[in-house]
Amino acid sequence: MLTKKPRHQVTLSGFAMGKYLVTQAQWQIIARSPQIHIPLNPTPSLYHGNDRCPVEQISWHEAQEFCARLSNLADRTYRLPSEAEWEYACRAVAEDYTEYSFGDEASDLDAYGWYGNNSGHESIDAEALWQEDRNNYTARLRANGNRTHPVGEKMANAWGLHDMHGNVWEWCADDWHDDYVGAPEDGTPWLDTNNDNHSQYSLKVLRGGSWNDIAGNCRSALRNWSDADYRVNNLGFRVVVAPP
Repeated sequence: MLTKKPRHQVTLSGFAMGKYLVTQAQWQIIARSPQIHIPLNPTPSLYHGNDRCPVEQISWHEAQEFCARLSNLADRTYRLPSEAEWEYACRAVAEDYTEYSFGDEASDLDAYGWYGNNSGHESIDAEALWQEDRNNYTARLRANGNRTHPVGEKMANAWGLHDMHGNVWEWCADDWHDDYVGAPEDGTPWLDTNNDNHSQYSLKVLRGGSWNDIAGNCRSALRNWSDADYRVNNLGFRVVVAPP
């Protein structure tokens, strides 16, 4: 997780973003549709049992395949958001910079997202746990039953988008860059022309935080990355589409 700087102005074209993270039920339907590039496992998630939970253990390549199949079925172009689109949608109508879509107070995050403090059987102080016992942080959360939760149970941001903070990290279309120096000014995905997007080790952007993160990792500006082929139980996505 690296710098969110320098601040820069971006002019975006119109787009619509999914109100919810892609759910396990939605994934199963598309995963059983005709293959475009790569096969998809209809039931990849570790935290199964509720079809409205976000699909997880999804790689960037698999999320791209989902978008390709959905586009083929719907005759519209669905895709992953660019990093700029994701942050713009997360902040919604906010005119001033705030740490979260709802303001600056991390204590208010309980109402808007599932994260380390509230995604388990009992409420815990994930920040304190992280500071005192980082080596056993994940094991302590697992013992507390922390996990994903059905989409839409927490409050939406000002534009009606749910789970923009927490639940699962969200893949963006962009290749990873350590900062915004040279980023596109039109909000399109920032792709390296010399980067083989089918490489196992190509790095892609993640945003939003997840069920096992401290509050600070769920901030609107917080940036993260992972290998495009990486699958783990806190990685998912949502889609965007151009308006008709």
